[in-house]
Amino acid sequence: MPVQALPLVASGLAALGIGGAQQATENLSPEQKLELLKQAGQTLTGTSGIMAMKDKLPEKKKEEEEEKKPEPDPDIDLPDILKKDEEEDTRGGGKQYHGAKGEIQRLVDGYYNNKNYYGNGFYTTDALDIAEGYKGKKDKGVVYEVLEKKENKLFDLENKITKKNIEDFENYLGPSLSESINFDLNNFKGKSWKDAYDEIRDDLISEDMTANDITDELDIINEFFAKNGYDGITYEGGKLTGVKPHSVKQYFYPEESVEIKQFGKPVMEESTGTLYSPQDSVLKEKIRPVLSKDLLKPKYLAKLEEDSDISCGQCYAASEAAFHTYGKENGFTSAYLTSKDFPEGLPEGDTHWFLRNKKTGEIIDPTAEQFGDTPIPYDKGKGAGFLTKEPSKAAQTIIDRINQKKIVKKAYGGFIDKPLYDTKKDIF
Repeated sequence: MPVQALPLVASGLAALGIGGAQQATENLSPEQKLELLKQAGQTLTGTSGIMAMKDKLPEKKKEEEEEKKPEPDPDIDLPDILKKDEEEDTRGGGKQYHGAKGEIQRLVDGYYNNKNYYGNGFYTTDALDIAEGYKGKKDKGVVYEVLEKKENKLFDLENKITKKNIEDFENYLGPSLSESINFDLNNFKGKSWKDAYDEIRDDLISEDMTANDITDELDIINEFFAKNGYDGITYEGGKLTGVKPHSVKQYFYPEESVEIKQFGKPVMEESTGTLYSPQDSVLKEKIRPVLSKDLLKPKYLAKLEEDSDISCGQCYAASEAAFHTYGKENGFTSAYLTSKDFPEGLPEGDTHWFLRNKKTGEIIDPTAEQFGDTPIPYDKGKGAGFLTKEPSKAAQTIIDRINQKKIVKKAYGGFIDKPLYDTKKDIF
């Protein structure tokens, strides 16, 4: 094989981004190299056909091929992220998402988690597959779409650290705090802020600092940004977990900056073909527990049997509550079925109310359980507005019961919502 052909193989492989191409080709005999070139459709005067060689190279030693990566967070479903990454890619689509292991009752400032790589805040991503992974493996996991309530000012951590940045940071700290922190920003001049966070974290880990202490150190930088008028930080994620890059926006004060709505795909009921909104089950979980007989009009109360579902006779008020708490702002309108439309489920003269989205065809029906397994012919429903623009007395009572909560501060600084009353004990 001509001498000038030998570097050709390596240079072509290197052009494809195959590391160690020169060492890989040195392990081949001239005949093997020539065979690779032939199979790739390659002449000895160019580099076309190199791509065909990629799968034919001898494997490099494992220790040379693999890069050291941080231990994965056990709470993140990384295999699920990698799988979903190939199925649906929302990156660059202009929307942000947040995955949680349970329902978020209320956004509060000061979200604390010592596993947060870049200090505390409300983390969001433009990659739906990443958010899906963070909701965990449990059925209670939820993905939220994150909507900005205002024009938030976010600092880009990809920016380089300048001399002026260092001076401003030192002035912000003052002499006493400068001596107490465990890093020196001067060591990162010219590097990106993101690299500084990463190196500071790694250095503090090597010094056996606790996760809480490391988070507190990184929060000093975040507080510096907040003091200078920033609502949060943004950067490219994915490097630490080894997944496809995605855009992260991290909000310091989420209660002021964003609002969330539960995200999901419509659920198709196979037996009827009904397309239920992903919010249907969410609203049922909120509304059904606060329904009670005292909300019923006398004519409906008289029709109730002992074993009747609690939602019987409450479709109008429950649909109203669903409309005013979610449907109105999300394209849903009210509709109803008559006993002629639905004789299998409704006594003569009765009606059944629900919400539907004309654009998507999705249904929200918080009282569907009253009909058991009887299919509901939503396609026969007629559109009609509620009698009043504001919630009726019964609907407002339902909304008030849903919202009647007190905030209980937990020891670690998070918050949970706890109802002020026991539904079964105090209402029924």
